[in-house]
Amino acid sequence: MHPLPPYHVPRPRLTERCAEQRVVVVEAAAGYGKSVFGAELVHCWRASAIEVVIGHAEMPPLLLASGLCAGARRAGFSEAAATAGEVTSGDPVAVVDSLLDALSRSEDGCVFLIDDAHNASVGAGELIDHISSRLGPRQRLVVLARQLPRGAARLRRAGHCHLELADLALRPEETLEVCGRFGFVVGLQQAQELERATGGWTAVTVLAVARAARTGEGITSLVETLEDGHFAGALAAVLDEAVTALGRAEVPRLAQLARLPLLDADVVGAASGDVTFFERALKAGVPFAPSRGAWWDMPGPVRDYLAALAPLDPEAVRQAAQAYSRRDELGAALQLLLACGDADAAAVLLAKTSPEAAEAMDVSEVRAVFDQLPRQALDAHPHALLVVAYCLRSADHFEAAFSLGERALAIAKQKDDKVLERAASVLLLQKHLLQLDKARAENVARAILSELGPSEQLTRARALHLLGYALGWRLDASGRRDETALQEAAECFTTATNIFGALGMRSMVTRVAILWAMLIDFPSGRSAAALRRLDEALALVADRPRRWAYIMQMRAWVAAEAGLGALCRACVEEMFRFADVHSDENIRAQGHWKLAVLASYQGDANATLANLREAEAHRGTWWGPASGDFLGEAADLLDRVGYVALAHEYLARAKAEPKDAAYIIALSEAAMEARHGDPASAEELLSKAARLRIDPRENWRLTILRAFAAFRRGEDAIAGTLAAQSFEEASRLGQPELPMVRERAIAEQLLGLAAATGQPAAIALKAASLPVLVSVLGRFEVAVAGRPIKLGSGQGVLLLKYLAVCPAPVHAEQAIDMLWPEASSTTGRHRLRTVLNRLRTVAGEVVVRDGDTLSISRAVRVDLHDFLREAERARATARTDLAMAAAIARGAMAGYRGEVLPEDRYADWAEMPRLHAQSVMLELLDLCANEAERRGDLDSLRRTLEKAIDLAPYDDTRYIKGAAALLQQGRRGEALSIVNRARSALAQLGLEPPRSLLELGRSLAG
Repeated sequence: MHPLPPYHVPRPRLTERCAEQRVVVVEAAAGYGKSVFGAELVHCWRASAIEVVIGHAEMPPLLLASGLCAGARRAGFSEAAATAGEVTSGDPVAVVDSLLDALSRSEDGCVFLIDDAHNASVGAGELIDHISSRLGPRQRLVVLARQLPRGAARLRRAGHCHLELADLALRPEETLEVCGRFGFVVGLQQAQELERATGGWTAVTVLAVARAARTGEGITSLVETLEDGHFAGALAAVLDEAVTALGRAEVPRLAQLARLPLLDADVVGAASGDVTFFERALKAGVPFAPSRGAWWDMPGPVRDYLAALAPLDPEAVRQAAQAYSRRDELGAALQLLLACGDADAAAVLLAKTSPEAAEAMDVSEVRAVFDQLPRQALDAHPHALLVVAYCLRSADHFEAAFSLGERALAIAKQKDDKVLERAASVLLLQKHLLQLDKARAENVARAILSELGPSEQLTRARALHLLGYALGWRLDASGRRDETALQEAAECFTTATNIFGALGMRSMVTRVAILWAMLIDFPSGRSAAALRRLDEALALVADRPRRWAYIMQMRAWVAAEAGLGALCRACVEEMFRFADVHSDENIRAQGHWKLAVLASYQGDANATLANLREAEAHRGTWWGPASGDFLGEAADLLDRVGYVALAHEYLARAKAEPKDAAYIIALSEAAMEARHGDPASAEELLSKAARLRIDPRENWRLTILRAFAAFRRGEDAIAGTLAAQSFEEASRLGQPELPMVRERAIAEQLLGLAAATGQPAAIALKAASLPVLVSVLGRFEVAVAGRPIKLGSGQGVLLLKYLAVCPAPVHAEQAIDMLWPEASSTTGRHRLRTVLNRLRTVAGEVVVRDGDTLSISRAVRVDLHDFLREAERARATARTDLAMAAAIARGAMAGYRGEVLPEDRYADWAEMPRLHAQSVMLELLDLCANEAERRGDLDSLRRTLEKAIDLAPYDDTRYIKGAAALLQQGRRGEALSIVNRARSALAQLGLEPPRSLLELGRSLAG
């Protein structure tokens, strides 16, 4: 292929004029190189370009906002784009403000480059003007237009730089440089003649010189051909060679290509009906130029000229739109059809959109396109209404989605279209669920499912998804969760997941997994199953940071209640990282809320109160719907750790809230009375709480609180019986240790009475060692049932550390030599027995001696071993599924809270385990960096590489890769900072930086 060569013409006289400007407006006719100059400005400013081309007349503001988000994503600002894309109001100003705010947190600047702004509607023009007034300190705006649209006229004010035709026209010396770029040697006088002949039009000059360089045509002949600078004639003259070579009969086909926003062989073949046409047009000299990704484009003046050669062929446009749709460019397809006035074809295309493509659509773009479709086109193809409705519903725009669903349902009944009627009815099922009418939703779902045909698989999956949700809330005659309904709900979710997965709808697979985990598994007490399902969901949302943080919130909750303190903290750390990047008060508050829960279970009164206050200090939109739940649970948490008076204050505040938190408030009040209040009234309050909806996972807790109230009343026999019953209930959940995790102070006092009843769970709990976690990553800690224990210091602690980091059992003589290198074998063995006995007294059976070998008990978890095991699983998965491997790796890395035993940094025996864990962590970071690079997520790539650099500051390869990623985003300042950091780190070791690093630094500094 022979595309149009690059024709960047440096114009320092103009870039110097714009150097200090925040807003630059360029108004000039097509052909004067506005886009080229815009790119030159971005290059001179050394900033990242967030570019959007307003491709058709009267582009609405929401479509412009969506285009800016897409431009930010292409520029590598994936997190900022995701933040703006999650604005649920559908207000373009809110979307743009969110994007600007998110981008302002970048150390380097960015340029909003809006091309062909003359095509903007009044509203879009006003939005452009709004952007100019909201720019952050490191943000700039360049507006390129033939003339500013209505709504943006105020951009001509004196405070902005304004360039017009005369400014952009090529000067003779610039024309001379264009000639040189094409290897066309001329003198200054000839360049002046050419400049006069072209009138300074960049496009004509470039095309003419390209033709002359290719054909050997002399300057005199070229000047005569250009007809004294008349643009249309000059353009026709320089394009005539290409048209002639292609054949005059092909002009109508060529004219259709000029109307297409993105070009390649596939799309051109579809539009022209000739799969070789693109290649032939290139060889003939039609000036195609590379565009974004693998796409091609025509220069604007060429496109305008060729489009005028033949009338629009609606069929060619429809075929091109179909090709775009097949290539996941649905937005381009719809906008092309609308720009060509074929609203009916746009509605057809939207109606036939595959579930996978529909799920990937940008909600702002969909809303903007939908607003341009006439009602009659949509009514003629009502399935398009459902495609848009589900897109809106996925972004929580429920009211708008239900309105479209009701409209589709009315059309279906009018046309007696049963397939459409069932699809629309399923959409409206969620309306009943949101209105808490779950029984009605269940009945409607069953009726729909009984009528579905084999071709209605998507409707079946959606109906099963909602039926499972309704069943998950069904109560039995006693007011408890209906176990039969829960089992059926799980079956519904299984089938729905299989169908959604087959249709490529990963977002829906994720939604079902979260619902399954938090509606069935977790309430039923199956914490391990809930965590596995949430981990599977995480693997599907690596490119959706907000959904990632939401799932982390669920994981933290489940982990805390299961006594997995380290996992809970790791999840919260991920939540805080997200909150820092996105300034998200909601996620930050939820993180502190979960830490308060964990601290309360562990008996840490100060941490419980501090985290509750932090959560409340970060009131966001979560406070409105969840304040009652928060205050009610806070009362329970504070009472558990001894803040009794303060707990009553929180309880009073919870009761004063108009929110529906009756169950939580009732349970908290009952627990407070059982622990520290009137034990007689506690029984009445607990009975009242039991009559409310209660999850099976909480049954044991109500029972043990009743037992403790009886114990405080002096009714030991009743207390023992109830406590034994509570331990049995926890054991049936598969978590016999739960009472010791969540109500340890009570359980320890009741355990003897319960064991005396002879019930097996109580006896087993009394005899068994509670779950023990040994942490060596980032700090040394031993926690029993989630609660840290004090080990003091001495040789027992040293032995436990040593065994925890050893990959295999250790011979007794080896341990003796490490602990007492000067002692004899007999003395050492005597001392070892003493140390083991003392350690057993403090921490239980954490160390096992088998003959002459010592090891950590198999019942004890070691965070280092968990980290290495998950890392190996990530490595194995990477051979077949890099995205899943990265998700597993991120989970493993969350447990790496620092180097192995930092307080023993100079112990010889700790060095190898420390280096091994660090190398594994680096390997996981590299895996995640490669996966982010494959996805084009430069924000994640940069952040991951920075973590790796912090861990291994003397490895120059990651500095170079990180700087290159930043440079690709246009963040030259940050890239140079990384290069300088690399040089400083290497200098500390007395090493010379590699040539590649020095060259990169020079290019960034220059």
